[in-house]
Amino acid sequence: MKNKHLLFVSVLFLLIQSCQHSEEFSTLETNDYKHIETMPKAQLNAAIFDLLKKQGAMEWNDLNDEQLASAFLLADEKLITVAWDYESRTNMEKEAIINFIAQSEGKETNDKEVFIEINDKLKLMDVRIEKVETLLGVRQLSETAGIDVYYNIFTEEELEKLARKYESFLKEQENLNAPRNSDCAFGNIQPSSDAACNHEIPAAWAARLSGDGIKVGVIDGALNSSNSVFGSGGNGGNSARTFQRESRYKSPWWYWGSYASPLSGNSLINGHGTQMMQIIGNPPGSSAGAAYDADLYFVRSTGLLVSVLIDAPAENTVGVRRAFERLASRSDVKIISMSQGGLITWSGVRNAVRLCNDNGKMIFMAGGTFPLGELVADLIFGDPGNFTLFPASLSFNGGSDFSYVFSATGIEGTSSIEDASWCTQCFGRADFVVEFTSGGSSSESTALTAGMAALIWANEPHLNRAEVLTKMAAASDRFLTNPHPDFGYGRINMQQYVDNEGL
Repeated sequence: MKNKHLLFVSVLFLLIQSCQHSEEFSTLETNDYKHIETMPKAQLNAAIFDLLKKQGAMEWNDLNDEQLASAFLLADEKLITVAWDYESRTNMEKEAIINFIAQSEGKETNDKEVFIEINDKLKLMDVRIEKVETLLGVRQLSETAGIDVYYNIFTEEELEKLARKYESFLKEQENLNAPRNSDCAFGNIQPSSDAACNHEIPAAWAARLSGDGIKVGVIDGALNSSNSVFGSGGNGGNSARTFQRESRYKSPWWYWGSYASPLSGNSLINGHGTQMMQIIGNPPGSSAGAAYDADLYFVRSTGLLVSVLIDAPAENTVGVRRAFERLASRSDVKIISMSQGGLITWSGVRNAVRLCNDNGKMIFMAGGTFPLGELVADLIFGDPGNFTLFPASLSFNGGSDFSYVFSATGIEGTSSIEDASWCTQCFGRADFVVEFTSGGSSSESTALTAGMAALIWANEPHLNRAEVLTKMAAASDRFLTNPHPDFGYGRINMQQYVDNEGL
């Protein structure tokens, strides 16, 4: 009798839900969206940049109906990503969204031309739709937690300008193995030797800290295939550690074909990802990375043009999402470093980062990587100041729920963190900073910070993430309970960590 009562209650509940959704669909269908006209790109961008300036962040659902519809109609592809509650443990939200989209588009719920991908781990679906009514209707559903449209906020002129600056920056970094400080040596240290010296990384090496036994995941653009270590060199040039590489970048992103190669022969354009790998884990020799003996797992996330930018084109955004999801599935990866970012808060990327966080990863991301700082300055602030790029904006110091996502940036040489200022090619609020006496960037800061985290965790493999964070903060300018509003816990000093027996 009890079972029959439970069955009756369950059926009644489902009927009520069904009626509620039917009424909701009917109400949405009566909305008149015919009056909505596509806004000019300049007007839409002005609204987007205004939101970014006022809020410090923006997701697509922050736009009003006219703005969101315009972004959808101006996009190259009529594809959207819809997310439901990340904490959901049922299929109810997902099915409600699927049913609404299918009904609005006049399609079947199993139509693969409409429902490109449904991802239960990330709680999102990639959908191809034709009607503005569907877009604006799905955002009204109580089950919808986030929505992404793949509108390119940048003009061709802006992207070309950005590419030229990016190319010029990489040309300056071409001689990656030339140390800036010959006295700071473990055979001659890595590209940013001034930063490594300022953080006393050679002191960690002298104490036999090498990163051995820790695997670091790196997300970036394609690697330079001619690089003897990370390109065609197989295992990273060091038999004591492993080196793996793969790609989660695909153009166009919804295409069913295979992913692009993680390697490319364009040494200039791919200098950025290669440099980040060197900073973290270049093996000893003519230069050495911070955690020179750590295992490395590289995932390509973006295309060749301005590979640090994740906002455009659309395949960059989805490539980053898929890269994080891939590393989340790797139980052997403990630390993730990504020196990329963008202006928009993407629901899909946020859910993928959250999956990594939930799966125990410690994540470091660039607060404001060059040359995006000048773009931010030109388009939004005049001075990028403490504007933090997404997804570094999810960082702990920013007060989010992503407790082990950390933002890193660079500062100019200073005796006190209280008097610190961003280095020329750096910006963004940060949890940790790297000090440069010449040059430097937020990208390099991120990689070096991830490398120092690997040194500490490998030295004390019994620690959990919270304990590693405590060690890092204790060896820095400020402790966990007293972060600087812009520069977080400040500069990590590896000499201090070694001298205090791991604190």
